[in-house]
Amino acid sequence: MLFVSGASACGSSTTSPDLIRITNFVSRLQQGGSAWRSIPVITAGNVKVQFSAITQTDAVMGLGLGTVNGTNCVLDKSLQTAANGTADSPQITSTLPVGTYCVKLYDIGNLKTIVDFTIVVTTPY
Repeated sequence: MLFVSGASACGSSTTSPDLIRITNFVSRLQQGGSAWRSIPVITAGNVKVQFSAITQTDAVMGLGLGTVNGTNCVLDKSLQTAANGTADSPQITSTLPVGTYCVKLYDIGNLKTIVDFTIVVTTPY
């Protein structure tokens, strides 16, 4: 985990928390598959989800943010997107209360082979 202090470092307004936690979700995904990770939010505020890299560079994937229900990630917000490695360009931003959430990446039928991917999740700290 990486901790960054200063509102300007996280691109937030002066009313946002001064500290953020950055979590890198790095994994492998097969054709037709999905992968998810739980994300704790320990201070209420803006959560940013950035699908930043994938080894099949032309892949458009499903990306979502939701809640954990047993062994499942139930998505509240989702979209189809390509990876975007531009710094601080999240595909999903949501203001969330304290709790445990999840981030999920899933193939929508575009994968040609097994891929490695990275998702960067920024939460208030």
